[in-house]
Amino acid sequence: MFKLAIYLAFAAFASEAVHAQTIPVGELCSGIAGPLPTPCAAGSVCCPVGPDRSLCAAVYTCPSQFVPIGGTCSGIGGPSPYPCFPGTTCCNISPDNSQCKATC
Repeated sequence: MFKLAIYLAFAAFASEAVHAQTIPVGELCSGIAGPLPTPCAAGSVCCPVGPDRSLCAAVYTCPSQFVPIGGTCSGIGGPSPYPCFPGTTCCNISPDNSQCKATC
C-alpha cells in the first residue's frame, strides 16, 4: 500500500512538472542561439520582436508589429490594430488614452 501511495505521489508530481515546463507570455522563446526547446504557454506563440529576439505572445498568429511599451494602444480614434508588446497590457490612463504597460 505504501509503495502505491509513493507511486501516485510521484506520478502527480511528474505530471505537474511537465505542465509547468512552458515559457510564459512575454519571455524569450528564441534568441541569437536559436529557438529554445521549451514551448510557449498554452494560447501563445513565439513571435519575432527584433533581429535576434522572439518572445511568447498571447496571439494566435504573429502580427507585423507590436505597440511598444508606453505606446498608445487605444485612444480617441479607437483601439490600435496591433497588440501590445508581449508581456504588457493595454491600460486605461485617461478617458481617451490607453497605453501598453507591464502593470496597470
